[in-house]
Amino acid sequence: MTGKLARWAPPDTLAISEADHISSFALADVKQFEVSNGSRSYRFLGAGVGLVVGTTATILIANSGGSTSLCDRSANQDALSSKECLGIYALGGVVGAGLGYLVGSLIHSESWRPVPLEK
Repeated sequence: MTGKLARWAPPDTLAISEADHISSFALADVKQFEVSNGSRSYRFLGAGVGLVVGTTATILIANSGGSTSLCDRSANQDALSSKECLGIYALGGVVGAGLGYLVGSLIHSESWRPVPLEK
């Protein structure tokens, strides 16, 4: 059961509120009691992973294609300069970081810690 502590009536009663209902329990019947540490998202982890994936994918795409490669001067004499390619790689990393940030902000986890019950 998950809810909010409505009342604590020492020494032996506990009332938990969930939605619009309050349930009371004898402390002797409670086997385990936990308190939430809160919820967190993974937006910054997602941004970091997105940065790496976006940059790597952009490098691979820009250097593939053989004679039509966008950034490989050894295969395509009309390829972009090194500075232009670095800009494209950075842009791919920024786009990846943005997408990773959005995805990471949608993922949440909640951690709990046990409360010792003295009986």
